[in-house]
Amino acid sequence: MVNLWKKYDSKKTYDEYLNSDHKLRRQAVIISHILERHGIKKLNEIEKNCASTINARGINFRVYSSGKKLQEKKWPLDIIPRIILKKDWTKVSKGLLQRVKALNLFIDDVYNDRKNF
Repeated sequence: MVNLWKKYDSKKTYDEYLNSDHKLRRQAVIISHILERHGIKKLNEIEKNCASTINARGINFRVYSSGKKLQEKKWPLDIIPRIILKKDWTKVSKGLLQRVKALNLFIDDVYNDRKNF
């Protein structure tokens, strides 16, 4: 186990990196070693730089909720990559492609001929 994960508690939930025995999953070994080489200090610096860039460039999104004022929130960015197994990605990617196609058709209709109502 690399030092990066020793104090990390993932026992209460599923974790892409660690199994229930607090051991690295096979698919997490390579990326874990890359993160370990950077170390906590460097990873914190990278995260701070990302947050600063997001803030400076105004990368925001709006949150609407009933009865409350509109809120502007900064785009959340996790510098630790998510690991998605190929078998899971195959399912997810089909749904994403379907949604992208539907969204593109909707946008095209709204901003062009408006014939698909």
